[in-house]
Amino acid sequence: MTVMAAAVPVTSLVVPTSLKGLTVSALQKQLNELLGENNQQYKVPAALLLFVAYTSWRYKSPFGVLKFLRSRALRFLLAVKGSDIKNPLNKAIYGAIGLLTKFPASTFEYEDSLPKLPVPTIAESMNKFLASVKPLLSSEEYAAAELKTQLFEARDAPWLQRLLQMKAWNPSCPNWIDDWWLDVVYLMGRESLLSTNIAAYSKHFISDAYNNGLERAALLMHNFFKIKEWIDTETLRPKVVGGVPISMEMYRKVFGATRLPGKEKDSVYFLGSSAQHLAFWYGTRFYRVEVRAQGGRRLSVQEIYAKLLRIKDLEETKGPYHKLARDVTGLTALPRTEWWEVREHMVENSQNKATLDMIESAAFCVCVDKDKDLKVDDADTTRHTARTFLMKEDNAPSWMDKSFTLYVDKHGCGGLMFEHGVADATVYGDVFELATKFEHSQNEDFSKVVPVKAEDLTAEERKTYEFDIDSVVEKGINSAVDLIKKFSVTRDVRRYKFGRYGKDIPKKFKMSPDAYFQMALQAAYYMTTKSFSLTYESASTRLFRHGRTETIRSCTKESVKFVEALLDPSYDAKERARRLKAAVQVQTNNMRSACFGEGYDRHILALRILGHYVKADVPLFNDKSIKMEFMLSTSQTPGNQILRPRDLKKYPEEERSFFVAGGGFMAVADDGFGVCYSIQETDISMNISKRLPLIAEGKADPVKDTDEFANNLEKSLFLMKASLEAAANVSA
Repeated sequence: MTVMAAAVPVTSLVVPTSLKGLTVSALQKQLNELLGENNQQYKVPAALLLFVAYTSWRYKSPFGVLKFLRSRALRFLLAVKGSDIKNPLNKAIYGAIGLLTKFPASTFEYEDSLPKLPVPTIAESMNKFLASVKPLLSSEEYAAAELKTQLFEARDAPWLQRLLQMKAWNPSCPNWIDDWWLDVVYLMGRESLLSTNIAAYSKHFISDAYNNGLERAALLMHNFFKIKEWIDTETLRPKVVGGVPISMEMYRKVFGATRLPGKEKDSVYFLGSSAQHLAFWYGTRFYRVEVRAQGGRRLSVQEIYAKLLRIKDLEETKGPYHKLARDVTGLTALPRTEWWEVREHMVENSQNKATLDMIESAAFCVCVDKDKDLKVDDADTTRHTARTFLMKEDNAPSWMDKSFTLYVDKHGCGGLMFEHGVADATVYGDVFELATKFEHSQNEDFSKVVPVKAEDLTAEERKTYEFDIDSVVEKGINSAVDLIKKFSVTRDVRRYKFGRYGKDIPKKFKMSPDAYFQMALQAAYYMTTKSFSLTYESASTRLFRHGRTETIRSCTKESVKFVEALLDPSYDAKERARRLKAAVQVQTNNMRSACFGEGYDRHILALRILGHYVKADVPLFNDKSIKMEFMLSTSQTPGNQILRPRDLKKYPEEERSFFVAGGGFMAVADDGFGVCYSIQETDISMNISKRLPLIAEGKADPVKDTDEFANNLEKSLFLMKASLEAAANVSA
């Protein structure tokens, strides 16, 4: 075999620089050309050598062959696994998957091994849909919905389903709902991003370690860029839940993405790894901050802080350049078409275009608000913080188009405001937790840091980025300020923490903590509104390629029966506990089905989108049962995604919540509630939002519904615990 080296030099086996168009036949053709007619006896060893070279390049590892074999084994095992983890065969499959994922992997290595999201059958989706709306409709309304569903199944569903399956089977389509979800739910929306953007904020005690907001901003800027570097080089450890890998696709667009306004539909401008600067807002101006030195070295925290000190001195020396300069970031809160019109006018001006280009090409935005103080009196701190982040109250600066903006007040309190279209809250929360976790080991001494000299900056950094605010831009800013004020009047939001128990009580009675809390929300909503309503809870579908979310409808006939028993004193504790367990079990089953690709909301949405495209007249799609709004929109943000339980115990009890990025979103429907929550071992923290009815111009209903809802939620949690404990005592 020594002849082979001379006949087919290793250097001749050129591995393509792109996977695009690379097929088995293409490799075969390349191999035949290399070998020629006289060296076909070396075909097998040459093919093996080419395979080794290809896999080493593909996985950026000398163990590429092993990684390739692992990916194929995972692809098979993940495709055949079932949702019943108690089944002996499934146990063995999950055990094998867990063994394979114990070894190191690059960030996106598992993506190709994940199965595609399956397309449910029409019968399955329609049956589940009818069951979900039955508790909420009158007998006449339900009969009409049932009839229209039967007509849909017989006439329109078969061919719409075939169209959807054709899309799902397309090899170039990783997920049949992914692109439509982004377009229809987010990019086509014309409302202000105040309605859809999400916030995450850290605990207030963190700011005690800093003398000013610039110190903490420098730390987090450094930490976020460290995470960005890991994502760009694919060295961030991929997420594995219970040994099973989940999709990391959304991490690609956490940094360097901007949602650009459009006339009828927005677009996503994405630079990815080439976005290597930050757009830094301080006072009334934007500044460009490079976080890499020449040669690519990431700057230290103190080097970044020195740049921020220079910006501070410049801003204080120059002062405001226009009376509306502080409010200019409010333009991104305008309704999307209105913002598009203003932006189209702005880019015609070279100064404005240069400023917009700098912001929109940045990895992310940082806003240090030197005038904002989130540390108000204790009674209002949580509400004040939440309103600042979710509503831009007082026009708190943030460029809402960016994938995320880091906002820090003058004390170092702060968090993220992020655009929901490119990634979900769990992804941003994960990145935020990781950035704040690094702070525990960073003991920076800022006392001797002096502002960086101008000659040590790049030419782009020496510029100040201002907007030329003419009459059109000024009108847009004034409209944005008015909109933000109106938004603040007609929305209420508060942070609330239930500290009597958390996961411990549901787990004691062998119930899912999330499903248990969902039943408490059902009871609280009924106590507040005296009605039941369509309820949204998000479930993750990241077990599948490019997976995002599916809907769990938490209001079921079992939950209705439970709430009725909980609030009726004629029922004893044993019956209340029985109904609670039954409702929790149904919710748990629905959650498992949604996570394992057996949900129905996204399926129905896809069929409706197809029906719209082909202009099909489908009576079911115009029925009340389909068009009902989610009056209660809920989502759990898992905390401590970074630390494993054994690592978490290393930290004092009061510091464990340091890694839990609290956050929230606005209520979806008019007069509806939004609840974002995180369940810890001994407490539950939540963000409760409410759209308030406007009773006069500039004046909303003065009733603080979020307070009432929080009080009713607390009562529900107490009643549920008491019922379970009393029933257990009777049984004993």
